[in-house]
Amino acid sequence: MISYSKKINKNPNSYNFANSNNSIKKTLQELTLLLTLTMRKIKFYKTEKGYMPVKEFIDSLIDKHAQKVTWVLRLIRELDIIPKDYLKKLINTNDIWEVRIQSGNNIFRILCFIEKDKIIILTNGFIKKTQKTPKKKLCYQKNENWNI
Repeated sequence: MISYSKKINKNPNSYNFANSNNSIKKTLQELTLLLTLTMRKIKFYKTEKGYMPVKEFIDSLIDKHAQKVTWVLRLIRELDIIPKDYLKKLINTNDIWEVRIQSGNNIFRILCFIEKDKIIILTNGFIKKTQKTPKKKLCYQKNENWNI
């Protein structure tokens, strides 16, 4: 049997928290830095004329649906491993991914590209009405000269 010689003081008022407060602040700062380093950046594609299709799409939705879209984008930005329910690579495409949002009976998709595993470029959004993603929605191609 193992015995411990140090007794645990059960009186919380007897502990000195002066130094631990600084330690807690430092730990929180380190966690914040770590989250910042692991967090993805989400950027909106912008045309030469300043039009941002995804922003316009989100603005066109009713508040309830726009909040759900924002919530899913926040999950994608912050989670290390993103469930396929929210982000999935489209098959037979050149690295086109879809952000998948469902709110009640409404299904929304936002197409995107992923750069350097940390930057997600949202290109266009639409309300999904069929099983397959329409080819005309896949019109944006990856381009090094994009305004984002």
